[in-house]
Amino acid sequence: MMLMLAGAAIMPLAGYVIHQNQVVQMVQAAAIPADDAKLPTFMPNAKLRYLVWDNYNDQAGTQPIASPAEMTKGDLAKLQKLNYSPSSGSPQAYVDAGPIDGGNGGIGPNNPGNYSLEGLQYATSLQEINLSPSLDFAPKYFHGDITDISPLADLKNLTEVNLYSNRISDVTPLKNLKNIKELRLQYNCIEDLSSLSISNYKSFSYFKQQVVLPTVHLTGNTYTWQAPFKEKLPQGVAYNKYNLYGPNKANDYWWYKVDANVKPMQQVFYTGDKVTWTGSDNYVFNNLLPQVTPGPTNDPSGGSYQVLGNPYKYYMIGEYKDAQINSGYPIMTYYLPYEDNVKAIEYRIIPYDQATNEPIPNYDPVKKSDLPGTAVEVPEIAGYTPIAKTVTVPENGGDVKAWYTKNPVAQGTVTVHYEDDQNNQLKDDTSSTGDVNSPYTAPTPDATITVNGITYNFVGVKPGESIPTTYTDQPQSFTYVYSEKAVDVDLNYTVKTIDSNGQDLGKGYTASGKSGSVIKAPAIDGYTVSPAQTVLDKDGQIITFVYTKKSTGGGTGGGGIITPIIPATPLTPATPTTPAKPITPATPIPPTEPGVVAKGEVIYAVNKVYLYKNATFKKSQRVASYDKKPRINRPMFVVTDYAKSSNGRLRYKVRDVNHVTKNKYRTGYLTTNSKFVVPVYYQSKPKVVTVINPKGVNAYYNKNLTRKVKNYKQGTVLKVKGIVRHNLTTRFILTNGRHITANRKLVITGKSKAAKMVQAKGAINRYSKANLTKRNKHYNKQTKKVFKVKRWEYSQANSTKKHGVLRYQVAGGYITGNSKYVKIIK
Repeated sequence: MMLMLAGAAIMPLAGYVIHQNQVVQMVQAAAIPADDAKLPTFMPNAKLRYLVWDNYNDQAGTQPIASPAEMTKGDLAKLQKLNYSPSSGSPQAYVDAGPIDGGNGGIGPNNPGNYSLEGLQYATSLQEINLSPSLDFAPKYFHGDITDISPLADLKNLTEVNLYSNRISDVTPLKNLKNIKELRLQYNCIEDLSSLSISNYKSFSYFKQQVVLPTVHLTGNTYTWQAPFKEKLPQGVAYNKYNLYGPNKANDYWWYKVDANVKPMQQVFYTGDKVTWTGSDNYVFNNLLPQVTPGPTNDPSGGSYQVLGNPYKYYMIGEYKDAQINSGYPIMTYYLPYEDNVKAIEYRIIPYDQATNEPIPNYDPVKKSDLPGTAVEVPEIAGYTPIAKTVTVPENGGDVKAWYTKNPVAQGTVTVHYEDDQNNQLKDDTSSTGDVNSPYTAPTPDATITVNGITYNFVGVKPGESIPTTYTDQPQSFTYVYSEKAVDVDLNYTVKTIDSNGQDLGKGYTASGKSGSVIKAPAIDGYTVSPAQTVLDKDGQIITFVYTKKSTGGGTGGGGIITPIIPATPLTPATPTTPAKPITPATPIPPTEPGVVAKGEVIYAVNKVYLYKNATFKKSQRVASYDKKPRINRPMFVVTDYAKSSNGRLRYKVRDVNHVTKNKYRTGYLTTNSKFVVPVYYQSKPKVVTVINPKGVNAYYNKNLTRKVKNYKQGTVLKVKGIVRHNLTTRFILTNGRHITANRKLVITGKSKAAKMVQAKGAINRYSKANLTKRNKHYNKQTKKVFKVKRWEYSQANSTKKHGVLRYQVAGGYITGNSKYVKIIK
């Protein structure tokens, strides 16, 4: 490219660059396409697809492919050369396939072009790539639109890379490609070449890097630009501060041709100030001109050249030249835009949990002030680690997100031993785990244990041992002791009730009871208590229950609400069951309209619904939307009140109790129309139910779902002999007397069949998660792999915007449930 200077004398100076913080972007890894995947499914750039296809058809030994749309990932893996070199006889489609895609030939933020190389990472046999714009065909730009070369990072067979005259900014993807011998990167926008070593290449061209840097904000009109070029040259190239150059006066201009036309477009950078030499590596600007935005588009020479506008008029300019490397062109030229006399602006850092995409709770953001563009440290938050240590103050201030990952919570274990009074084991130990420092509730001991026909009666906790109250970072244990002799001992005990500050709440008492009795905490309005019970095991026992004042935000309402399970979805019942006698609601329904549930009960959405700010529904007052979801992922709400719209229609006032979605705890108004919302809990007894929750359902001794007996896996069919109400929920009583939930998201009436074995119809991938985002195994089409299905669930379980797609969990991960790719084996 030709350098045009108008009256700009160049003098040796020193300088360096300010490094702005990289923006941390949450990107979910794309699934690796199968070998038979067609180019359009994983290579978004149509121009690159054409070029790849054209080069493939020219390659010796390949079978011609009819069109780019028919070329597969497997075909791409055979490609050895990718060249763009149009001539007068080239088809127009080939000429148009070069690395120009929406660009204007300029450098810096005013060039929107982007020629994506995405998909080229699967060209694993590629040895040569030659992809630079042509100066023989319009638009004849000196700078093409390749900006990101990360898809080349794992192409180990590359020996020749020619990507000159583009706008590449980062060359680190090339640093581990040791087989490259010819590398041409001149005429790009690379700020830092230090990741590359000249000793690795037989031929390496890297001159004429033109870089527009991020804007710096100044409180005045002076600036010291510290050593911009130091440690930016390739490894093996000596740095010399006497190779530094810059402008010798203000309001001068440096301009460059954008294209190779007869009367080319020009790009103009005006000098904000001359550089003052201080004998160091720094550029010093003592009197920067007031900034003008946007930059002018008139010909600065008074002629008729067209000028490509810049967002700013004035720049601080630095240049590094080395005649021993290239006598005609500089190695690097940096343009540093600035804003002068900027005032500090207020901002707040809002810490976000990366896993939930929600603000971290219990943190109050602090309002601070600083210059826009300044890198500021993020706050330290207990239990979390920041992804980046700094964030950048936004241009206009306000809130800025800082991303964190939650530190793993340490787990503690408590083991219960069961022995007779001679220290002989009577049954297997039981263990439970919980977060360190969280409350521990001991299991209620069996009144008797029968071994070899001998019945042992519970006595109490082994002398010298005690029941832990919390989980700790060290394993804990205690022993329940049983005796062959009948035990019916009265023990005295005292109950104390205190708050978290140690203040007596006045509900304590003294009493006596049988050894092994469960002593429950007294209920106190406005407080919660955990643990809520303990076991009486010795005479004179003092039992202290610690209470916590309830939050003003309230609980979830509707006692016994089951937390939604993330995975899974329903099956259609094979044999529907006629409901038996319905249960009368525990609370009367305030309005007289049929089908309206009682306050405190739980409903879920069976079709797409919107949550509204007011009872009179308007599109402008929607506060959340919930897509129609598979049964087990349907969104749930607690009815907290009622209201009527301006035309008299009854509405539910509800609270979102979907604890793993972005709308958790949100309140608003929902329709009462049973086409959209119905009760979550069954109200009548069926003959049988099928477990549909991927994690199964638990059976308990008690209707309040305490004293767990066992877990029934997904697909288990259970016989039901009754239904009971617990607060505002219902439970099914099984024929063995145990209780399970009657939540429609977890069980379905009737016998429902699901796949137990499936077979791939062709090639298939296995993934580590149900959303199929990270492949961990590929099976080719010849295998026709047979899988044993552990359970079925749906993708996008926590999304309120996407329905979700059937997945099967198999050994090692998840596969699609799409009948196009798998068939059920009966």
